[in-house]
Amino acid sequence: MRIEEYTVTGYRAESLSEGDCIYDIETTGHYWRTSALTAVSFAVPGASGEAVIRRAVSEKEADEYDLLVLAVRTLDKARRIITYNGTSFDIPHTKKKLEAYGLPDPFPGKAFLDLYPAYRPLGRICGFPSMKLQDLAEKTAPDRSACCDAERTLQILPLSAVSAFFDGAWEYLSAEEADGSVIFRLRPETPLPVRLSLGRDGCYLIASGSGASCSLRIFDGKLRLYHEDVENYDYLPAEGYAVHRSMSVFVEASHKEKAVPENCFSLISYSSSLLLNEASCRKLISSALRHIRDL
Repeated sequence: MRIEEYTVTGYRAESLSEGDCIYDIETTGHYWRTSALTAVSFAVPGASGEAVIRRAVSEKEADEYDLLVLAVRTLDKARRIITYNGTSFDIPHTKKKLEAYGLPDPFPGKAFLDLYPAYRPLGRICGFPSMKLQDLAEKTAPDRSACCDAERTLQILPLSAVSAFFDGAWEYLSAEEADGSVIFRLRPETPLPVRLSLGRDGCYLIASGSGASCSLRIFDGKLRLYHEDVENYDYLPAEGYAVHRSMSVFVEASHKEKAVPENCFSLISYSSSLLLNEASCRKLISSALRHIRDL
């Protein structure tokens, strides 16, 4: 068994917290009984915001046992195990191999974070060509070629800032009217690792690093406030907006239709005084970001 170890810096290694361990395995096939474990790799926090990458590679058939022993020793020290598609493959595969060799199971009592299901909604938002780990890593850290999948998983950890941004992790800075739209300036709480350029139904977002602008088109003197729970709204074609079904029950069936994301909005009268009300601005921005995200 050959062990390689190196320290990495330069792409937000601080995304790892104390007690975290990124874990990845390499095998000759998907079925544990007929495939061999050929490599295991880990990424753990180092000193001063660095991360330590450790990769062990099999050099002969008997090394599979030693790889598993190393995995047990390393994962035993972890409080949270981070993987990419690990809950579907790496972890159950490892558990079967450990059981076959009579080795202890290091997984009970641990917290788990599988980035694959967590990041799947980001595929369209971030413009990933696929959800393969290598494609995400090349988009997130284009200037650094990783040596193993544990390092690639480390590279994509900062993508959590994108999800957090759409969930409200941003600071409101200012607003102004320009070219028939209201432009809101925002600051993501955590810098975004990729550039975003998205638009939908008069809502537009441009964001990268620590800056973002969200613009909302003014339609006939009004702004659209999009609603998240579309199934609870009906659209009134004559009025040009949606109302909650607790109110639409009083409207004749011929004058309403089930709302869809594109028309599930209320209309807010626009005036320059609206821009002085931060709470109202935040509500409009949040609704626009949800609408853009859920395209």
